[in-house]
Amino acid sequence: MLHVLKRIVLLLFALVVVMAAALYVLYFRRTPLLPAAPHAPAAPVISRIPGISACWVETAKTFSNFSFGSTAGSVLVKHPAGDLLIDTGSSSHYDQEISGYPFLTWLKLKALAGQLRPKVPLPDLLRRIGEDPTKLRWAILSHAHLDHAGGLMDLPRLPVLLTREELQFAADPGVQAKGYVIAAHAQLFPPVTAPTLRFEPAPYETFDESADLYRDGSVVAVPLRGHTPGSVGIFVTSLQRCACFTWAMPWMTNADFRSASGNP
Repeated sequence: MLHVLKRIVLLLFALVVVMAAALYVLYFRRTPLLPAAPHAPAAPVISRIPGISACWVETAKTFSNFSFGSTAGSVLVKHPAGDLLIDTGSSSHYDQEISGYPFLTWLKLKALAGQLRPKVPLPDLLRRIGEDPTKLRWAILSHAHLDHAGGLMDLPRLPVLLTREELQFAADPGVQAKGYVIAAHAQLFPPVTAPTLRFEPAPYETFDESADLYRDGSVVAVPLRGHTPGSVGIFVTSLQRCACFTWAMPWMTNADFRSASGNP
């Protein structure tokens, strides 16, 4: 009996080692980026236009009672020239979208991003805070992964701002086969030959390039290549408040943004 228990323990230990190695290869092993050229930070211009606000719209969360909990959602930026969504969370049709993948890929997607499938579709959450989804001007994605682009499937069709590098990444059959990008999501993106987000050689903070979406300094995108080839960060500034939204989490300075959630 003791011999059998030892074998079981060794097998479990080997399984943990294999899973840890696979996790490292899949998620933590990255080719290091070249160091950026040093330059003095370029101070952002704070927009003085009235009527600009930002609201975090949480579409899903998991392990919220623990320090390693995750959340997913979108940021609604209300602007007099037309409202913007930053990211869209996962699709409410997530389970159907991943059902055709091979078992191991399906299991990975179900166990990880599958925990962030919204219980309430994004359009309904937007209506709760007084936003008409049909009147959105555009959406910008920090990157094209399925848990950031999936909410597009629930929204009315609208322009999506993405760089050429991110469009090429999203259209790669190998990337789609691994489940990083869902093919149905990519069909809602602009063509690879017609990128909708282009950076100009205009320094912003510590970045050499930037894209001022409204041309008034209120919403500025900057390149954050690494997580994906075309990942971006988005600065939202208004009346001395500043926040930078990236693929991982918002970073705020003197910020006071309203939040809305479809979860208790």
